[in-house]
Amino acid sequence: MTGSQSVFYRVTAKDECVNSSAPSSAAEGLCAFSGTVTVNPPVANTNVAGVVPTTVTVSGGTDTYTAVAITYTHSTSGVTRTYTSNTNGTTWTDTGWLASPAGLYTIAATVTNSAGCTATTTISVTAGSAVGCCLSVYPTTTSTASCASGSAKCKEVSYKIGNDRCLTAVSVTAMTVAWTDYSGNKPRWQTAQFNGSNIAGAGSWTTTYTGTTNEAGTATKNNFSAPSPTVSYLTPMTNANTTNVTYVFDKATDSGNGSSRKVDVFGTNQYVFTLLDSAGTPSGITTTCSLPSLTVN
Repeated sequence: MTGSQSVFYRVTAKDECVNSSAPSSAAEGLCAFSGTVTVNPPVANTNVAGVVPTTVTVSGGTDTYTAVAITYTHSTSGVTRTYTSNTNGTTWTDTGWLASPAGLYTIAATVTNSAGCTATTTISVTAGSAVGCCLSVYPTTTSTASCASGSAKCKEVSYKIGNDRCLTAVSVTAMTVAWTDYSGNKPRWQTAQFNGSNIAGAGSWTTTYTGTTNEAGTATKNNFSAPSPTVSYLTPMTNANTTNVTYVFDKATDSGNGSSRKVDVFGTNQYVFTLLDSAGTPSGITTTCSLPSLTVN
């Protein structure tokens, strides 16, 4: 039977002369389940985006609850995920639902008790196509970019970023870096590296320079080829699990003149990224993330 169907019974009695009574009133055959099933979070009839933790709770009952099943059904794409747990309890949380594609979803939660009886509740939410910034510099108090190892007077500057908010890995699809040259060396952008891997050779970036004193430079790349840089979800962020980003120039970003030393400032460190599902496939969920200004250390 489906969830909208039920069985009803009527009873008759017979005597030894095979006389039958009139049927009793119809009685519904029910499987006994005590308690109320709720879904929260997410809150019903709200907007969600990205990886959305879903918690199912049974309250006010005395049964032993042995399993839960949660299905996420998109209004046009159908079921996009089913989560099951056979752990006894009264609360279960699914942290694996990436709300993609965008649109209206029905979330149905079915709890089973030890007698095999079930109770189901549903809520509706609307998934959007943008999330907040997943990335941050590490440590979060960082305001400097360090001279990369072996780099003479900071032709290469590095800093670390991590992803401890989006609950899933993200893939960088575009990047913009803008800086002001106080060193007087007028360094020219070469590329950026993620954990030592070059993501675009010289000439693949769109660059502009003002040619003035304290020259302003900008480097932009919007066509990252696959596989694009990936920043995994890891919490808490540590020095060991973060991603090292390096900006590479043809000249030093540091004047190196003792007490009169002047260094460049990276006022724009902007990333555009998309969330990846559990299989590493890009979703339709993207956003732009701007990190704090960084001064060459």
